[in-house]
Amino acid sequence: MSTGRTEGEDEFIEPTEEARSAALVRVRDFLERFYRDEPDNIVASDNALLAVGPDWREHWNAANAFRIVTRATFPPGTLKELVEQSANRLIRDDGQAREFLLEMYALSSLDTAVNYDELV
Repeated sequence: MSTGRTEGEDEFIEPTEEARSAALVRVRDFLERFYRDEPDNIVASDNALLAVGPDWREHWNAANAFRIVTRATFPPGTLKELVEQSANRLIRDDGQAREFLLEMYALSSLDTAVNYDELV
């Protein structure tokens, strides 16, 4: 049986309800800040990169929130509603919403986030 993970992907442990809720709030804020009023995903992602700039903690926290939201279990319709309301994008279902979030995760370079506190 497949776990749905790709080779090299870390093991995911389902987060608590509190962690899922906090991640949803952080992703919602991120989408509203950078994507709601900008219809071009690349421009919005560039704006996010420029705004976060050298603040690696904000980058790291946003990356972790996106990881939780794209991998955790939520009630049906949660991700669709998140993307439609916060990013102002027309989405078919939760699957398409997850794809959108993963694409924005990569375009915003959140996939390169590093927790420098752990390196010390």
